[in-house]
Formats: sequence, C-alpha cells, structure tokens
Amino acid sequence: MIMRIVCLLIIGLLGFPPAGVLAQDKLLTLEDASGWSLYPRGMAQLAWVPGGGARYSYREGQEHLVIDAATAKEVHRLRTIDLNKALAALGKTAVTNLPGLSWNPDGSLRFVANGELFRYDLKTGQARFVNTYPRDAAHLDLEPNALSLAYTRGHNLYISEGGVEKDISQNTDPQVKYGEAAHRQEFGITKGTFWSPQGTALAFYRMDETPVSDIPLLDITSTPVQDHPFKYPMAGQATHLVTVGVYHLKSGERVYLETGDPKDTYLTNLTWSPDEQSIYLALLNRDQNHMRLVQYDARTGKPLRTLFEERDSSYVEPQHGLDFLPGKGDHFLWQSRRDGWNHLYLYRTDGTLVRQLTHGQWEVTDFLGFSPDGEYAYYTGTQESPLERHLYRVPVSGKAARHESSVWEATRLTTHHGTHTTQLSPDGKYLLDTWTGLNEPGKTLLRLSNGKEVKVLHTTENPLKGFAPVEISLQTLRAPDGSLRYTRTLFPPGFDNSKRYPVLVYTYGGPHAQMVTHSWLGGASLFLYYLAQQGYVVFTLDGRGSSYRGKAFEQVTFRRLGVAAREDQLLGVQHLKSQPWADSTRIGVHGWSFGGFLTASLLLHHPGVFRCGIAGAPVTDWKYYEIMYTERYMDTPQANPQGYAQSSLPEAARNLKDRLLVIHGTADDVVVWQHTLSLMDACIKAGTLPDYFVYPGHDHHVRGADRLHLHKYMARYLDEHLKR
Repeated sequence: MIMRIVCLLIIGLLGFPPAGVLAQDKLLTLEDASGWSLYPRGMAQLAWVPGGGARYSYREGQEHLVIDAATAKEVHRLRTIDLNKALAALGKTAVTNLPGLSWNPDGSLRFVANGELFRYDLKTGQARFVNTYPRDAAHLDLEPNALSLAYTRGHNLYISEGGVEKDISQNTDPQVKYGEAAHRQEFGITKGTFWSPQGTALAFYRMDETPVSDIPLLDITSTPVQDHPFKYPMAGQATHLVTVGVYHLKSGERVYLETGDPKDTYLTNLTWSPDEQSIYLALLNRDQNHMRLVQYDARTGKPLRTLFEERDSSYVEPQHGLDFLPGKGDHFLWQSRRDGWNHLYLYRTDGTLVRQLTHGQWEVTDFLGFSPDGEYAYYTGTQESPLERHLYRVPVSGKAARHESSVWEATRLTTHHGTHTTQLSPDGKYLLDTWTGLNEPGKTLLRLSNGKEVKVLHTTENPLKGFAPVEISLQTLRAPDGSLRYTRTLFPPGFDNSKRYPVLVYTYGGPHAQMVTHSWLGGASLFLYYLAQQGYVVFTLDGRGSSYRGKAFEQVTFRRLGVAAREDQLLGVQHLKSQPWADSTRIGVHGWSFGGFLTASLLLHHPGVFRCGIAGAPVTDWKYYEIMYTERYMDTPQANPQGYAQSSLPEAARNLKDRLLVIHGTADDVVVWQHTLSLMDACIKAGTLPDYFVYPGHDHHVRGADRLHLHKYMARYLDEHLKR
C-alpha cells in the first residue's frame, strides 16, 4: 500500500512539468553539483546578542549589523574600517576583510586578527587586546568571560592568560593525549576541554592510547613513501584508557576524577554545576548497556553520589549533558530514550525524578533552553511528523502548566510545514525562526515567544531558479508488519509516465542519519539533483536502523547490522518495479560509508536485483571498525561471531554477479583502507570481478577540487552501466 503525502515542484508548481525541457531552462553541470554556489544563502551568522534584551545580529557582506527586535531599528553597523580604527589605536596591524565575529556574555564582540584575540565594544568603538596563541595551536576553547584560552599543541594542553602560556599537562609521552575529544567522538563528545561557568577551572580529557594498535597511513608525496601511523581501536580489541582531569587556575592545582574500575569505561556527557563545585559525568560500561550518572567533587575528584542508572538489553546511548534550570542549581533536564523515544526528564540533583516533561511516540531532537524565569522549556521535535522539525515549549512547573495533571501538554510554536531552526532571545520574549521546505529554500521569521509571527526578516532566493525543474515527491511505503517507511523520489524534467527510466537507489541506512526530510530538495544533494536532470529517477528510503523513529525502529538491527536494512531497501525496489515508469532491468544503487556497506551488501546478498552499484568508503567487515560504534550495535566479534559473519562482505565475495564499483581514500581514518583491500582480496580468491578506484591522500570523504573528479567518475560509471 502506498500513501502519497507530498508532491511539490521545488519551484512551487503543482503537478508534473510538461514534456520536454523549456528552451530557457538550464541544466546543472557537474561543476555546479560539486560546488557550493547553488546552495541557499540565508542570514549569515544570525544570532541573538547576549547580555539581556532582544537584539539580534547578522553578517551582510563585509558588514555586521545589530537590530533591535522590538523596534526593528538598526542599533549598530560594524565595518572593516571600524575595526581597523580600533586596531590602529592599539598599534596593531590592520585587517583586509572583516574577520569572523562572535559574542561575549557581556554583549561585547570578540575577533581574531593576525593571531591575536581582541574584545570590541560596540558602544565605544574601542578594542582591547585579550590574548594570543601560537600558530600551531589546535582545539582552541575560550573560557566564558573571554579572557583565558585553552588549546593543544602536539598532545599537550595549554592555557594562555594575557598571552602568557602555561603547560597544564606537562606530558612527555607521545601515546598520551590531553585536551582532545575522547572515545572517537561517540556519545555526543565533540571536544576535549570544558570550562567551568565562571572560567575559574578547566576540566579536560586525558587519553592514554598505549594499549591501542597502530594503523598505517601512507604519505605518497615523499620519496620514498612514508608511514604516519595513527591509533585505531578495532572491535573486540584493546581500547584507549580515559580519565578526566580538572585544573584550577588560581591555585594551579590539578586533580583527576576517581572514576574507578574497569578502566575501559566510557566517560561522557561531562557537565559543570552552576556553582562550579561539582562535575557530573555519565559512566557507560564497555558493553554499553548500563549507564550511571555520577556527581563528583570538582576540588577533590571524589565521587559524591550516583543520581540514577539506566539499563537496556541492547544498548544505552547517552548523548547530552545536564541542562540546569535558570537560578536553580538543584534542578536539571536530562534526555533519555528509556520509554522508547527521546524525551525530557526533570530531575533534582539528589537524583529524584520530578517528572517526565515530554511524552509520546515521537522524539525530542534538540533542546534549545529555558525561558528566563525557568517556567518553560523549549525544544524541537518530530511530533508532527518524523520528516519535520518544529519548535515547542512545555511547562516545567505547575505554575506554568496551571494544573497538576500527570502530563503537561506542549505548545507548538512554529506553523509552516518543514524543518525549523530556532533561537530564543535572552529576555525570552522573541524567537528567530528559520525554516525550509520542499519548495522553500529558506525563510527567517521573527516571532514572539508564544509563536505569534511578528515579521519576515529574510526570504532566501531560489538558487535553482532558471534551471530545469526536478519534481521531488515524498511518499510512505507500508511494510508487511504495517509500519511505514518514508521515501523520496526525484523525477527528471519533462517526466513522462508512459516512458521507462533508469532508477538509482541512493541509500545510507545506518544509525544517526536521516536521508528523507521535509526540507529544501527533500534533503537531497545537488549531485542527485544533477542525476535526475540527466534522466535518472533517484529514489531514497529510510529503513530500520535510521534515526528519529524511536528505539525499537533502530534497535531491530542490534547484533545484525545490514540485515533489516537490506530488507527495507528491497521493499523499496519492489515498489519501484510496480511503477510503469521504472525500468526493472536498469536499477542501480549507491551509498557512502554505512551506505557503501549497504550498497555492496545488497549486490552480494541479492545478485540480479541491481544492474550496478557504487560503494564509497564502505565498511566491509565490522571487526575492522572502531570499538565504540561497532560494539554498541554488534557486540564484540568474540560474543557475536554469527552476526559478524552474516554481515561480512568478504564472506560473500563469491556472490558478486553485477557491476560493483568500490571507491576509497587511502588516508581514511574512519573506515580504514583495510576494509576495501580485504574485500578486493576476497574477490580475487573467489574469482569475482569488482571495479575499484582509489583517491590517494583523501580521508573518509573526497573534498576540494577532487570532488569534481569523483562526481565525474561516478556519473560516467552510471551512464555506462545503468543508463544505456
């Protein structure tokens, strides 16, 4: 059963375009599809100005503007000449262009010029030198008051105050890293340093990689070729050992949190208490099925209490730290999927659950913050549809709810169908709402905090105006068990239902991803749009294992990655074959990373279904992939040998009957080159004949000028083996 839910032309016309492309319509070139010039451009660097009130700022060319939301009047306009005047007063070198600007908590601006950090006061037009750092500094992290700066050099961690550098790690072991993101950036970890709210102390990761094996990365630009190995913990093998340190700036004291045994516990979601006395840390066992939220004394490093625990027969995946209520250091929000969907829970710091704030078979996708009085929590979620993102607010207290029922209803604040990105003003009175839809490249609105629209601030011009229109259709397919799968189809210009077209299935299929959304182009890339203009129907289906459909939808893949994903892609193929316009003898498949794994897996386990496939940077054997991700979804190879064998592509190399192109970068530190080489070796032994192309020196993605080459190569391969 098929239910069509949306069918819009991206230029706003209803129905199919007439047969043939109009003479004035242009076609995308591969240069267009490989660059950024045809992506929508909204209000650059749009943000609220901190320090109270409701002023927003944005960049317009070489000028930075500040607008009062209540009066709509321009408050400030900062130009390059203004900054240079302030720099000249300090005897500093001028800048050629307006540098990147960001806001300090007090409402002043900060910027970097010629390797030095400055603070700029909009009211006085004066700049003040704040700090400096070495040119080889990495992982820069400015403390909340914008005075001290943390950064790494080599594997050491430094703090600079007023340009005076202090080594707070004093590390001489090259296998130990300080101040870098730990655990391969899983569990929501994006950095390795964490300033306390007032900037008096710095928490940091210390990662000992001694137990981890080296993976070679070859540098072919040197003579002879050189090996630059890096540490990569593979599933079932030894992992790095992580601890959390705390450095107190005034005393110079350094302590480590006493996280205990086992040493391979994952330490994540680090959060400071508002009073800087405590650090909260989520401790997750290596099996990733038991999490404890623990409070530590920031001065001594000793554990104070375990607030609560979460267990799951498959896995627990904490992604977010604590969000404390304004003015209430003893209440916080916690995000959890314990009831099967990601929701908000209100806790006291003694571990008491006050209430679950959001409920239902939908997911909170992002927590934005609180109203200044702490009476409301603002979040985006999928309550309307898994394809959309809307802003809601929900009462935090009975005062805001005006009643004491067990479930407090949330209020939807955004109206237009599509994907909304919002920001709440510091005084809690206004919202900046930017949204996109299938036929809307972007619109930014000013709203009151109750959702009422005040005015349209910006309407993004359609960058594809004048190009041959591609129709984008979002549909649902019903699986045998009655559940729904969301799909996106791109139809060529001049689509004729009586003709038969080659079809490319573009897929990802793995966790932490959603390909089909109610957003500009339905979430499709310009390369897919280009292929549709070239006469392909391009089809995408988000199957089980993908995001924002709840825990059960994702965890059905536990210990058997790829199995349910293949079944769902074949459901999509069955739908395609039922359409009169689809040529069932010319169906291809393409994906990258997990999508590369799924592409190759479909060809090897279901020969004859697809004429050809292109697998980019594919996982071919999960025992070669990193511990944190793989063991969450597959357990270890020792504990789940059948699951690993079932998903192994080298094990199935003998089944290759169709044309399969594998593409990989030689410097890939995410899906290491060993994956592709092991598949090639297995195909040689099995006597099967894959195609292979390598990008020397590229990591997990082919970027820069070579991206055009990648698109040319893939387009030619599809034309040769699918279109003809």
